[in-house]
This record gives sequence, C-alpha cells and structure tokens, in this order.
Amino acid sequence: MRIVFLLSIICFFSSQSYAQTSVQMSAQSGLTYTENFADIANWTNNFASGIGASCWGSVPVNSSGTVGDGIKISTSTATFTSGTSGGVQRGSGAVQLLSTSTANSCAIDLYLNFSGVNAGNISFDLAQVNNSTGDRDSRLKLFYSLDGVSFTEITSTNLPFTARNNVPSSASVSVALPSALNNASSVRLRFYEHSTTTGATPTGSQPKISIDNIVVTAINNSTPCVDPVAQPSSFLSSSVGSTTATVSFSASSPAADSYLVLLSLSNTLTSNPVDSVAYALEYNIDDATVVSNSSSLSCSLTGLNPSTTYYVFVFAQNRFCVNGPLYNEANPLLGTFTTTSGILPCVVPTAQPTGLTFSNISARGLQGNFTAAANADEYLVVRSTQSALSALPSNTTSYNLKDNLGGGIVVSIGAATSFVEDSLNPSTTYYYFVFSENSQNCSNGPVYLTSSPLTNSATTLSLGAACLVPASQPTSLAVTGTNITASGSFSSSADADNYLVLYSTSSILSVLPSNGIAYTVGSSLGNATVVANGSSTSFFQNGLSSSTLYYFFVFAQNSFCSGGPKYNTSNPLIQTYTTAASAAYNYYYGNLHAHSGYSDGNKDNPTFTPANDYAYAKNSLGMDFLGISDHNHSGAGMNRSNWTTGVSQAQAATTSSFVALYGQEWGVISNGGHVLVYGIDSLIGWENNNYQIFVAQSDYLGNNGLFKRLNRNGSAFATYAHPASSDYGNISNIAFNSSVDSAVVG
Repeated sequence: MRIVFLLSIICFFSSQSYAQTSVQMSAQSGLTYTENFADIANWTNNFASGIGASCWGSVPVNSSGTVGDGIKISTSTATFTSGTSGGVQRGSGAVQLLSTSTANSCAIDLYLNFSGVNAGNISFDLAQVNNSTGDRDSRLKLFYSLDGVSFTEITSTNLPFTARNNVPSSASVSVALPSALNNASSVRLRFYEHSTTTGATPTGSQPKISIDNIVVTAINNSTPCVDPVAQPSSFLSSSVGSTTATVSFSASSPAADSYLVLLSLSNTLTSNPVDSVAYALEYNIDDATVVSNSSSLSCSLTGLNPSTTYYVFVFAQNRFCVNGPLYNEANPLLGTFTTTSGILPCVVPTAQPTGLTFSNISARGLQGNFTAAANADEYLVVRSTQSALSALPSNTTSYNLKDNLGGGIVVSIGAATSFVEDSLNPSTTYYYFVFSENSQNCSNGPVYLTSSPLTNSATTLSLGAACLVPASQPTSLAVTGTNITASGSFSSSADADNYLVLYSTSSILSVLPSNGIAYTVGSSLGNATVVANGSSTSFFQNGLSSSTLYYFFVFAQNSFCSGGPKYNTSNPLIQTYTTAASAAYNYYYGNLHAHSGYSDGNKDNPTFTPANDYAYAKNSLGMDFLGISDHNHSGAGMNRSNWTTGVSQAQAATTSSFVALYGQEWGVISNGGHVLVYGIDSLIGWENNNYQIFVAQSDYLGNNGLFKRLNRNGSAFATYAHPASSDYGNISNIAFNSSVDSAVVG
C-alpha cells in the first residue's frame, strides 16, 4: 500500500435512501476524499463497520444484462471471502475483487454526494494479484449511476484494466468525472470486475485485481481557478536511506491550495505540468514521476535506487475551483538528495576451494576440477610453469582470460569449478593456483582470498614416436567468400595430423615451410600469410581486398610427435578465389531495441510478456529476429524472476527461421546513458536483490564497470541506445578505450 499524503477522511451521512452513508464531498477537507484501505483488516461483512467502510456497499447477484455491462452480477460481495473464492477480499492494505471461472462478475459501490459542488477527478491504483495456477485474464471497469439502476462506463488510460494470472502488472488511473455528477446527491461509483475467456493458453485460474489509493475530488462550482502567485520554499529531505526518503517544504505565500511533487533523475525537466490536467500518482511527465498531488507539505518516497541522486520539483497549484487545476509553471521549488549505497561491501572469502584434480591429460591439454568453497561466489585460476607466483591477485582488480599475473596466465574466472586447457606444451609440468573471490551481490569487489590458494600440478604427456613427413596431401579444396572474406574446406590426408594453410596473391610461393617450425596464424612466410595451422579441415580469412585473385595452399604436416612439425612440401593442395567487387550480404529484418511488459513496454497491453511479443514478430511479415532489451532496474519494472523467465521464453521462441533474443537496456538515461546488452544470461544491476551480476549504477569505464564486465563473458556484446555526446563516462571525448571497443558492436 502506498501512502497518500492527504488529510483524514470522514464519511458523512446523507439523506439519500441507500443503506450505506455517502461521502459529502462539499464537507471534505480540500474537497477531496481519499481511501488507502489502511484499516481494511477490520472491515466487516456488508461494509457494516471499520474505519472508512460505511461509504462502501456490496452488490447482490443480478442475472439481468450481460457480463461486462456493469449490471450483471454473478457473485455477491455481501461477505468477505479469501483464498480462491470469488467476490470481495481483504488484501494487504487494499481491497481485492475476484471472479472465478469464465463469464462471471462481482462489484462494490462507492457512495458519493456532490450536492453544492461539481465533480472533479478520480484516481486510484490497480494491480494484478496471483490466484493459484493458470494464465487466464480478468478485467476491471468503472461505472457511475445516479439512480442505482442504470450504469454508465467511465473509460480512460488504463481503464478498463486487464490482468493476467501470474503475470505481474499494475496501473495508475486518473480520469475526470462526468459533468452529469455535478450537484448530484445520490452517486454510485461501481468498481466492476469480471472474468474473460482470454489468456496466454488460456488455462487455470483468473487473477485477483487489487484496488488502492482512491482519491476523489470535487470543485467549488462558483469560484474560478486562478494561477498561484508564488512557489513553495524551504525544501528539506530527511530519513534518507538506500531505498526510502522523506521530503518536505514550506507553503507558498500567498498559499496555493495544493502542490504537485515530481521526482526525477535529472536536474532539469523536459516538460512542465499542463493546466487543467489532474495528474495521478506515479504518472510520468516525460522523465519525471508524480510522487504527490495533494495539499500536504511532505511526502514519503519508497522504491528508490541505492547510491542515486534524485531531484524533486514542487509546483504550486490551485485545483479546488472551477476549470482547475492551474499550475505555477515558472521556477518550481527544486530540491535534491542522494540515497545511501544500501549494498554491503564485498568481504574476503574465509576458505579456498578444495580437491583440485586433473583428467583427460594429453600432450597438449587437460581438464581441471575442484570443489567449491562455502562462501565464495567466483574463482580465479592461474597457470604457471613455476611452483610459486611472484605476485598475488589484487582486490578490486578484475582479471580477464590470458592476463599475466605473477608470472602465470589467467585461465579461468567465474563461478565454474572446472576448466579446460588445449594449448599446452608436451612433456611440461604446469602448476595451477585457484583463489576464492567475492564480487557478486556486494560493492567494491572483487576481493580475493590470497593466502594458501588451492594448488596442484600436472605434467603433459610426451609426443611419443618421431615425426614422419606425411606421404600424401589433403584433397578437394573448395573456397567461397565475399568481397573481403574467404572460407575454405578440404578433405583430410590419410597420414597427417595437422594442416598449414597459406594464402598469397602469387601463384608461386617464394618460401616453403621448414620442418621444426610451428607457424602462427597471421605471420608471414615469404610472399604468403598463414591462414590456419591445426587439425581442422576448414578455414576462414577476413580482411582481403576486393576484386583480387588469391591463391590458397594447404600443406599436410605431422605435429603430435617428437621432432615435429614435419611438412610435406611437395605438390601442396592449391585453389584460387577471386574476391567480389562489392559486398554480397544476406539481409535479415528485425529490431534489437524493444521492450515487453517486464519493463515499460507493451503500453497497449502491459500483461504481454516477451513470449507474446516474439509470437507477434514471428507472425508478422518480414521479421527474421526480435531482440527485447527490457530495462535492467525496478524503476522501469524489471525484477530478477521476470528476467530469468524472459531468457527461457527467448530460447523457446527461436526456430530455424526466427531468432528471439532477450537482453537488457542497462543504465539510467539521466546519469550515464542506456546500453543494449545481449549474449549474457545474467541480469546485470545494482539494486538490492535485483541482479545476478553486480555493476554499480553509472559505472561504465571502471575496473568493475559494465564494459570490462562484459568482456569477461566471451559471448556478450553491447550497442549504444540513443547516445548523447557525454554518455558512458564521456566516452566520445576521451582517448580510445580498448575495453569499450571490445564490448561494443555496431
């Protein structure tokens, strides 16, 4: 339940004939009625008692009409139910409605008396509440009546509201009440909920729908609104924590009748409030969010992000009058505060892993396995030809694969408790050092336990018999490519274990391979360049010149033996390929920057998940792929469980003719910029309990920043989303950064 900062509510008796009493709107403080259901646990059947209950009424069964019309009622709300039983239920600080099965309905009525005043605005919050299993839909509508017989629907943004069972969704509704309610003494507002036949499958149960934070306003029907003359003053923030804060201010002088409070991550607003528009809580005015709209001079904020600077804008307004609200849009009161980190610092693990063993030992490789430590979340594995390292891992330093460390090489880093080596030297003893580290769910990591690392050694096998020159060359070389690439494949030789592939623009090689020399890919050999050197019978070469004739040479060799490599230099396999004059591309159509209902996408139906969006794309003309990059933080709706579900839905939606990608749009736009991230199955974030890999908010270039963290995952890649020149640590205005270059594509 969110707290609404308005004065206390009194339900006054009206002379109308309904069983319940009505809210006398002209007698309400500030002409405003509010109900946040703080006492709903004490409300009794038929709304007979409980603070605030007497203004509400149950609705009996009515078989007339059709489901959805506001009149037909399948389930009475005279008695509070619970669990999976249909009707009205006491929620946690909210009232809930549930219609079970299909084509059923229930409703509750709010009784109001607008005598002597005009009807203003109604706002309230709606949310889906899980109900057993299943994925069916329910819908909530709002109706009004002046006689309790005829009901007219009120529609607006998010109204009607459709919820799908077990799919989190919520909405804030704010809508002007019809003029037919002006000066009316007997008004019912009916909150009408009904089940539907739709859903994801649809199978199982319908959800409950909760209603909370109801605000109804009236307008003095004789006094016209005027613009406030002055803004409030003396901003104060207090009780600032990692996710909460309280802000307050002094009234404007001369006083306005209420104040609109906006919260933003930017110190400037792109848009101001608009006269005659009444904003509901959590409504977004471009990059700012409404956090209070009342006569209160303070409000409490929840759901904030740790270590984040927020800006508060307070506008004076007059709304308890005709033709309001009117805002003073010039120079609103501006205040700021920064939340605490809320994230505990990383602590050094207390134990190292145990039991390092080796298997699959060959002349060139091996596999290592060990048992995890109890309180470490990752491990750093270093290989050396020395029995001791000359330097140890340094806290807060993130190492990458193949980094040099203490005379050794980093061969593995992450949560895995096994590693594989495939490029070792034969007959060589290697020493392995495994360090526990903590870097997830904490700040200022990684931190390493450097004392007594887990160690063990293994010796690779010898190459055995002396190498012989292969008697035959490979056969059947075929080469294809583009204007700048070439791909080749061939059939193996009967008595060779490896192949050396060269390319040249000359039909005759100036130098042939020499026995005993292992040539590296990319090196020169006379007038040729090494394309490949290994056991594979295929190769790929990039960076060629267009419209150019190339010659490819393949030599059989034996290397997995003593004294090698030995090459057959007689009559190598040769093939030519002429690159194209221009690129020949395959064109694939799709979108990498889309959002689902798991963050702030699917505005037409917030219940839609990535699975719905992938299905839509697959059934559309001309879409070969769809990438959904939901925002990575809760401020835009993301939570860790939905992230995991999104990854699974992408995998399930991918077919031989359609690729579904699920990624994340990382960062905040007002403090660093957004980056689209794909190719990693972990949610990267900074909020408590809402990430799998921790990267501090707005940390792009640091040792533990986003780009270096992505480089630690070989399949991850990133691309900028609507970049500004100063985004991503001011990347466009600093020297070339290799970490960024490695992580970013496009």
